[in-house]
Amino acid sequence: MNSSTTTDLPIRSGAYPELTIVAVLVGYFLGAIIAVSIGYASLILGFSIEGSELAAILGFAILRGMLRRNSIIEINIVQTVASGVNGASSGADVFCTGDFHSWLRR
Repeated sequence: MNSSTTTDLPIRSGAYPELTIVAVLVGYFLGAIIAVSIGYASLILGFSIEGSELAAILGFAILRGMLRRNSIIEINIVQTVASGVNGASSGADVFCTGDFHSWLRR
């Protein structure tokens, strides 16, 4: 084995970007997509899940894979914003699952 390792990403020196417009926009877009898809699935299935883990995985894939951004702090911002957008729509899921379906059929 070689004693030297090579990476595709450059080694950063200095401060990491934290709260950037790219991270906020990606998080907002990702949160809206997750909220709509989980809302639809909860209406069909009758129960809901939290999208925080999904936001973390997809945020990592978008920032690191597609946009080639290498700041883990930006990925945390994406997950936080996406979870906030998704969490705001989770309150509507409570009224749209369970007994709400039987109330609609009356």
